[in-house]
Amino acid sequence: MKIKRFEASSMSDALRMVKKEFGEEAVILSAKNMSKSSRLFGKRGGGKVIVTAATDEALHHADTGSNTSSEKWTLPDFPADLQREPMKASETNSSILEHYTPITLTGQQKLRPKLVRLMSESKEQSESGAGADGDLAIYPTLREQGLDAALATDLATRAVELMPPDSREQDLVEALTQVIQTKQWVCPNSMSRSRDRRTIVLVGPNGSGKTTTVAKLAARAVLETEQKVGILSLDNRRTAGTDELGRLAGIMGLELETATDPQHVSAAFERMAEAQLIVVDTPGLAPNDLEGRRALEQMIAVMSDPEVHLLLSATWQEQVFSKMVHFFQTLGVNRVLPTHLDWADRIGPFVNQLSLHRLSMSYMASGVRIPEDLLRSTSRLLAMRLLAMDMTHEQKHEQGLPITVVERRTPGNASGPQYVANCNSDIFHQ
Repeated sequence: MKIKRFEASSMSDALRMVKKEFGEEAVILSAKNMSKSSRLFGKRGGGKVIVTAATDEALHHADTGSNTSSEKWTLPDFPADLQREPMKASETNSSILEHYTPITLTGQQKLRPKLVRLMSESKEQSESGAGADGDLAIYPTLREQGLDAALATDLATRAVELMPPDSREQDLVEALTQVIQTKQWVCPNSMSRSRDRRTIVLVGPNGSGKTTTVAKLAARAVLETEQKVGILSLDNRRTAGTDELGRLAGIMGLELETATDPQHVSAAFERMAEAQLIVVDTPGLAPNDLEGRRALEQMIAVMSDPEVHLLLSATWQEQVFSKMVHFFQTLGVNRVLPTHLDWADRIGPFVNQLSLHRLSMSYMASGVRIPEDLLRSTSRLLAMRLLAMDMTHEQKHEQGLPITVVERRTPGNASGPQYVANCNSDIFHQ
């Protein structure tokens, strides 16, 4: 093979030189423009084009008939340091497209969309093959859940490596659970019986379910640990927001305090000095509400070692997740809590943000029942959801809440009005 570099004032002149030297069988290896800058004031002067071309002399001679030998022509052997292993089928397109591009700018502009599409398809094929192993290939399932391609490949590959040869569905769940534990996407979370005060602050935009989650957290603490729980509301914006929380606190027999500035927050904490758990509700903030965020940041700053949970609806788009994380991170967010999981078909976009921002999940909220629809996040529950498995049994096992049985009292001869109520309502009717 003969390789030669040609220099000319224009591309057309360079191509004519290549054709004259090597003929029609020439292969263009590279082409670039070289501009010369004038030493005077840095102005650019005339430029030139450098084209590197190659041709195979043996093949050229065979075509022209100069090679009269009857033996079949073969390519000469390359030195050992220049030999290269043949490309795999899965990387053929991407390797070719990464190394060879059209010479002219017009050709590049026309072919660029096709090149990008072909390279993406080739990458998808190679990644899907990496995550497959027999009948237990979980890569497609993870991708259907909305996981990023690279993240799905990593989870699938590592999970398959942990599975025994005669794997079952249960082994797949356990393997993926172990992989998720190494990712630290789930933080240890339990209603401790410790006497040390614990403060949970819920932040997020409007409609993320903060007020309902406050009631769920407070109810779980009362049922599981019988702790003294206090509720603090910083929501002075939403119409009747504090009233709704007040009704929920009254039903559970809990203390409710309100505050609108750092001084009021400190005073409220002093009044709830006996509370072992304080759950804080905050106002919903809009993306451009920088003043509201600054005021909330000042009120959180006076709290002692708070756990700041960012509530994100699992039904939102992934771009919204990322925007919310960047907006609320100045409040000291150290945990995230997905809500509205009963309306979400996929949890992959949420997990992508966990991995991207290195956050941990605390609880998983779905539905409006208090407190049944709030579950502690576990690696196993997350693995089952990523595998699109039925979690009904796991949810019942995880809840494990003690049940208080109250003896039904009959009116008998008691005087006074009688009332009836729906079990899902806090309104009683005479």
